Amino acid sequence: MIYDAMILGPTGQVGRHILRELMQRTSSIVAVMRRSSVYEAQDDLDTLGIGDVSCVDIVLGDAVDCDLPDARAVFNAAGNTNLSAGIQEHWAPNVLLNTRLATYCSDRVVPYHYISTVSTALFRRYHLLETNDPIPDVRMTPYTLTKVLGELAATSIVPPPLLRIYRICDVVPDLLRLEHDWRRDHWLSILTWAGKRAFDEIPHTRDFYLATGSEVGKAIVTLAHREHTVSRFHVIGNRYYAGYLASRSDMHITSNKAVQYGQQVARMLYRGEAWKWPIDGDSTRLYLESLGVTYQRLNDDYWTAFRDFTIARGLSQRTKETEVSSPS
Repeated sequence: MIYDAMILGPTGQVGRHILRELMQRTSSIVAVMRRSSVYEAQDDLDTLGIGDVSCVDIVLGDAVDCDLPDARAVFNAAGNTNLSAGIQEHWAPNVLLNTRLATYCSDRVVPYHYISTVSTALFRRYHLLETNDPIPDVRMTPYTLTKVLGELAATSIVPPPLLRIYRICDVVPDLLRLEHDWRRDHWLSILTWAGKRAFDEIPHTRDFYLATGSEVGKAIVTLAHREHTVSRFHVIGNRYYAGYLASRSDMHITSNKAVQYGQQVARMLYRGEAWKWPIDGDSTRLYLESLGVTYQRLNDDYWTAFRDFTIARGLSQRTKETEVSSPS
């Protein structure tokens, strides 16, 4: 069987929304997942809250070396996004996997849709345009560096008519999907739980690009189903300053350990004045708007709900930890 689309990383924060969009536009989809059984994989898809996923076939295995099914298009939303992980932990999922999939698409002459990151624009003297390749820099985190190398590998393997690279911003949950999409290990959740003392480690003029996962997923699949003369797109949402995000994070009672961890993560996010985002997203934004795809401005009500949900989850986790560590 030849599937219309193969997706890697279907349970990720962006992959789940790409999968949902593909389910609405594509008749046959296969997901490659690293799980111990099809039952476990199907159960993970069912809990995403994106609709009836029974139409999605599943292939088990590590896509770096397993047998891949035949497909007319490949969407790679997989990868390691852990900021604190080392280069070895990022190498296989962010470079080797990308190289394998790029070769697969080149050999079969099918489109390759690679989900990259806005952070590939860091430490540049000039803006990263959609026509530019990223430049590796020793100051980059292992995550960003391996995404840069992944882009360069794909560009060298897949001819331009078949290659689509989507440099995306950080994604946050839709207001109605906090239960499904909120992540305890995301830097914004960590800083929000740690409170203002963590945000104070970052200059208030430091900016971040954010959009909801559903907006990013819709933008990617909308672009994927159009003919283009360019191979890279900047799906970067809206800009928010650290000072504004800090003002939405009330001081609340939390542990010193949580504050210290939040401050550590904040220092990882900010590495001096060179840590900027010289990226141009106007071309993609205007094109998406012409297709009816826009990014909502996340207002005070959204950030209040995000903060309250984060605090509630944090308190719930502290209660569980207390119960586990209490003597019987």
